[in-house]
Amino acid sequence: EHSPSLPEPVMQKLLKHDAYELDLLLSFPKAIKGQTDEYLEVYRKDGGEYLESYQTPMLTWDEVKAMKGPGMAGLQDTSNVGPR
Repeated sequence: EHSPSLPEPVMQKLLKHDAYELDLLLSFPKAIKGQTDEYLEVYRKDGGEYLESYQTPMLTWDEVKAMKGPGMAGLQDTSNVGPR
C-alpha cells in the first residue's frame, strides 16, 4: 500500500518541497500518494537527472476542493465575475 522503499531521487524530490507544501501533502494520503506516483512515473520514464528539474503542474482550485472534501471553506471561484 505504501512505498517503503522509494528510489533515492524520488525521496529527495519529495523532501525538496517547502515545509508548508510537504505538510499539506502529508496531511492528505491521496495527495502524497498521487505526488509520489507522479515522481515515480517521471523517474522510471525519464530518469533521476530529469526528475531533479521536473516541475509538477499546479493544482486547480477544483482539485484542491476535491482533495479536501465537502467541508472546504475559503475563497470562492470568481473567474466568471466581471469588474464591479
